[in-house]
Amino acid sequence: MKCRLIIDEVTSDSRRYNVNRSISTGPPCNFTYPLSEDEGKIENVGDVGQSLVRRVLDIHGVEEVTLKPYQLTVYIGAAFGWKDIEPSIIDAFRVLLNEPEIQILEREVRTTTNETVITSLGERPDPLAKLAFEDDITEPEA
Repeated sequence: MKCRLIIDEVTSDSRRYNVNRSISTGPPCNFTYPLSEDEGKIENVGDVGQSLVRRVLDIHGVEEVTLKPYQLTVYIGAAFGWKDIEPSIIDAFRVLLNEPEIQILEREVRTTTNETVITSLGERPDPLAKLAFEDDITEPEA
């Protein structure tokens, strides 16, 4: 089964990354930057969850993450943009899940007081796969 990552833009400063692989073995947990080792709850999320939380919180601009078994919610500072941060988040999933190729889908989600509405769902190219492809291009011999 191909690794699928569905990205929900919840607000301008938060996105949910839903994945069809287990990324945590514990209950939902919230972590903030800088990660405090004395909280103790980092040990409850398993090896993949611990590594994912540490890698994502190390990304410049990430303030907070919430981890669930198949979902990571990332909150960034108001002065930062997703175009600078998101490739590193996707790379963290790729490395920790040992998946060189990830199908990335993007959803637009709106929440009202009574319901959550998904307004669009579309596939988008993997930004890091494009970079890898560009590295393989060679100039023709003259």
